[in-house]
Amino acid sequence: MIKRYLAKRNNPWELLVIAGVFFIPAAAMLFQKYPFVFPSFGNRVAQITQWSANELHVLGWFGVAVALLLIILYFYVRAAVARDEQAPPPHFLDS
Repeated sequence: MIKRYLAKRNNPWELLVIAGVFFIPAAAMLFQKYPFVFPSFGNRVAQITQWSANELHVLGWFGVAVALLLIILYFYVRAAVARDEQAPPPHFLDS
């Protein structure tokens, strides 16, 4: 039973979830055509920040790049886990 549980844990799906958290808002920013207003609340004072469409597009592309890096990291980790499973055990475990 433990072996089946550990076999299921070899899939680092959390990286894909984090990539989705970055990608979904970034994609929404890429489709923005008009300036966007961000309300921020700090020090008991409401402030409003207005970002132009160009600034949102830059931030959106940054989010897409982070999501792509996380997806590449996911596949790298999957390959590393597969290599570790096929590798012989370390020598200090022989005794």
